[in-house]
Amino acid sequence: NLKINKNKIKNGGIFQMKKTLALILASGLDGINSKLELIPALIPNAYSLSAQELVALNIDILPSNLNEALTLMKNSHFVKSVLGEHTFTNYIATKENEWQFYNHTIHDWEVQNYL
Repeated sequence: NLKINKNKIKNGGIFQMKKTLALILASGLDGINSKLELIPALIPNAYSLSAQELVALNIDILPSNLNEALTLMKNSHFVKSVLGEHTFTNYIATKENEWQFYNHTIHDWEVQNYL
């Protein structure tokens, strides 16, 4: 049973899920069309490795926040080609505004730990 928050739908949550699904499917098809080979399973679990060990194994580290993710996304011709120029540009602008709002907000953790 999938529970969907009606506020998320009103705020574009379903649209976000559709974009995400489109990117996942396009990535898979691109890998198939490009005949990319799968890498072998990683043993041990990547979550148990340090940043240095991940670098030594040539494993990219995921962005740690929205701003880092946006920086990577802005330079992705692949994402731009899947979403289209208009959607890509508007998505980036929306998420940059979201990041700015987040950075100008005092969060509960800050209140509890600093005040």
